[in-house]
Amino acid sequence: LVGNASIFQPPVDESGPFGYLAEKASTNLAIQSEDFTTSWSVNAATVVANAAVAPDGTTTMDRLAVTTALGVHGAYQNQSLAAGTNYTASVYMKNDGAGFGGICIGSGNDLSVVVDLSTGLVTDTHTTGTGVLVAYGCDDVGNGIYRVWVSGNSSVPNYIIPFSSDAAVPSLWENGRPRYTGVAGEDILIWGAQLELGTYPTSYIPTTTTAVTRNADKLIAGDIITDAAGSAYTEVSSAWANAGGDTHYFMERSSTGRIGYSYGTELPNWFSTYEGSNQTGSPVGLSYENRPAPLATTWGNNLTAYKDGVGGTAVAYDGTMGSGNLGIGNTNYGSYVWGGTIREVKIFDSELTAAEVGDL
Repeated sequence: LVGNASIFQPPVDESGPFGYLAEKASTNLAIQSEDFTTSWSVNAATVVANAAVAPDGTTTMDRLAVTTALGVHGAYQNQSLAAGTNYTASVYMKNDGAGFGGICIGSGNDLSVVVDLSTGLVTDTHTTGTGVLVAYGCDDVGNGIYRVWVSGNSSVPNYIIPFSSDAAVPSLWENGRPRYTGVAGEDILIWGAQLELGTYPTSYIPTTTTAVTRNADKLIAGDIITDAAGSAYTEVSSAWANAGGDTHYFMERSSTGRIGYSYGTELPNWFSTYEGSNQTGSPVGLSYENRPAPLATTWGNNLTAYKDGVGGTAVAYDGTMGSGNLGIGNTNYGSYVWGGTIREVKIFDSELTAAEVGDL
């Protein structure tokens, strides 16, 4: 919206709705992502198909029923992955008596996470050999179901393994999985396995017999930026815990009109802006990972970046914010996707004051 912002403010806050989800392209390498009776193998367990309601509302969640053997209890799928490359493995899990579950990448040179399937809290992490743990999490998706995920790399990242655990902090591990004597009926429910490149999980991509790729999201607005003076405001959250060496744009007009972006190894607690000659950043503050935060850039007399209503160091403005259309959640040609959510986009043809930005 060029000029004055709309006076209509939908009832949004940090609990949502988070807005438009801008995601990079991704490929789910795990095949038969919802049917663990097919291309998956098991250790000290059996799989009961279609035992419970899945996150998509269908009765397709499988039960991983442990045996009473002493050993590791899980399902696994062999993968041919690149050594030293970051991957993220995720699976939807629900407690079915075991109380705890987790997921692992690799076997012998592995990285794993254990979660409490009653509370959704991460209770333990584990690495073996060359396994390098980069990030992990447990996301509540409702109905007692959690999306459990782990990210990292190793010299031999050859398996994706959802497993059950008998303890929050296992006392004994074997090839990335807790080793214990199973108890009949202490099971977990699993669905929606995903293995993808990167350091955070993207939206679930169902697969059957082959890997499936989802295209990148692209949102391009018109040529609505005024060079002489202007302001851009939006509320964004990231799905990533650090930029991971990539560049993530939430607004961009051109390579010399980078209105808002993060890059390199930046954490999601500030952002940068650049107009071809000068670059500056917002203050460092509360993380916007999974939390929509108000971010703004103003230009005219100066170039200033604001986060949570507070401005950073103002620098000189060179008189142009590039040229062309405005990319929202990506560049103006659709690349370098933000990797998170965007809402409440507002564009002004004047350089707002600090007080005006604070009132948005």
